[in-house]
Amino acid sequence: MAGKRKTNPAGSTNSYRADVLHVLGTLKVATADQIQRISAPHLSFRHADKEPASKQKQARTASHTGALSDMRVHGLSENGGSTDTGDTLRNLTYKGLEAASYELRRDGLHRARRGLLRGLPPDGGERDGDRPAAPEAGPGQARR
Repeated sequence: MAGKRKTNPAGSTNSYRADVLHVLGTLKVATADQIQRISAPHLSFRHADKEPASKQKQARTASHTGALSDMRVHGLSENGGSTDTGDTLRNLTYKGLEAASYELRRDGLHRARRGLLRGLPPDGGERDGDRPAAPEAGPGQARR
């Protein structure tokens, strides 16, 4: 690959940008560290051998920080101040909120189709509560 990427100069991937949209679409404001811990908690112990702790955090959050940078170039996110500890707060613009709502809805539809939100087994079978209720016994009929 010759030169820098034109569409995403920080080199972020679709999955990292989707992580950012999911987290900021839900929480509205978060730091890069919070986004990484929520979207990929299994990576929280990555780069534990680096000294000092600030270098660990910088290395661990580099991918999500790059995604935020690319999203800022496209007008989807912006910096929204800083915390007491100096971490930059990130939030979505109106355009970013629209993209997040689409992404969250799309993900929800995929889950619903698989039946995960309704608690159906993967084979599409019925749960106990999904069976139709027995008809009420009419006059002169015994209930089973």
